[in-house]
Amino acid sequence: MSCNTLPHKIRWNVKKITCGLIRSFFAVGLVFFISGIHRAEAAIAFRAVTSVNKQTSTSSCTVSKPTGTVKDDVMIAAFQFDRGSSVTPPTGWNVIVRTDDAINSMSVISYYKVASASEPASYTWTLSPMSGWCTGGIQAYSGVSTSTPVDVYGGQIGTSNSPTTPSLTTTAASDWLIGVWAVWNGNLTINVPTGMTSRINFTGASPYRQADQALGAAGATGAKVATTSKTAGSWIAQAITIKSAASAPDTTPPMISSIATTAITASGATMTWATNELADSQVEYGLTTSYGSTLPLDTTLVTAHSQTLSGLASSTVYHYRVKSRDAAGNLAVSGDSIFTTAADPCAPSLPNLIPCENAKPGNPASEWDVNGVGDTKSGHTTLAH
Repeated sequence: MSCNTLPHKIRWNVKKITCGLIRSFFAVGLVFFISGIHRAEAAIAFRAVTSVNKQTSTSSCTVSKPTGTVKDDVMIAAFQFDRGSSVTPPTGWNVIVRTDDAINSMSVISYYKVASASEPASYTWTLSPMSGWCTGGIQAYSGVSTSTPVDVYGGQIGTSNSPTTPSLTTTAASDWLIGVWAVWNGNLTINVPTGMTSRINFTGASPYRQADQALGAAGATGAKVATTSKTAGSWIAQAITIKSAASAPDTTPPMISSIATTAITASGATMTWATNELADSQVEYGLTTSYGSTLPLDTTLVTAHSQTLSGLASSTVYHYRVKSRDAAGNLAVSGDSIFTTAADPCAPSLPNLIPCENAKPGNPASEWDVNGVGDTKSGHTTLAH
């Protein structure tokens, strides 16, 4: 029997169930589709690279900002230089690891920086005393955690023809591995390990190489073995892993702004504020900065917040602060704010009773705000202004 031969009511129910299933499957599929887009956007991606190869004595090492770097990109810088020099980085750069060659006068140092909305065109590291050379560069990446950009790292030295990074054990999935190799012997080629993409390659007086590779599940990276075209003398190799923004826990509380007090009456007021991400709402208040009273927590996650106080004393100064917690549990608490409740219009000390009567429920202003000697609606004499 086909569906068309079924009784009308049964056919209608079948169609209703079928449509419901279709809508459900479509909704589930849409969720997975959107989730997939989110994951793709959050994945680490190589942005650009810039390099420097200064083969004369120098007191500084300047490298241009990688092309296209934008706010919240993460930049990784590494340099080979004279072991006797100390290094002072530009503002905002954080050292990852320095590795010194115990045999020859050579060192490698690495840094990271989270890009701000306004970055300079170049960055200068100061070397003191002067170094005989400076070789290296900066690699920029998107999709890296801005709170914990670097996962794990390490460096080691050796004398074979196979410069080898230490094996690292990552703590999160989808890290990227950055390898740095420097060799004490001129005019040779450093060949990057299989599976890695070369980003910087110098083969002259100070052979140097940087490369990277996307990783999968958390765990051991394995040692990354480069090879040299002839005897290396001695070498330095560093391994640095950067963490995906998708895998990094959210440890940043919401940003509270636009705090305001509205609808102030003799017995109440409304507090409003905004957050830069979805969060709950709560107000603490009292006669001092110790507060002492708290409104019930509104667990609805919003960016525009509002809570109303009631039962307050008239003509009184109140202190308050607002609180919002995001979905990850990060709590933001504002500074102290104050407001003063309005005077009680029905206080005995007030000679004019019209505002008091107007404030009473059921007494429209039109009944009391009339100058004259009579009130046609209520049959009594109107109080004078």
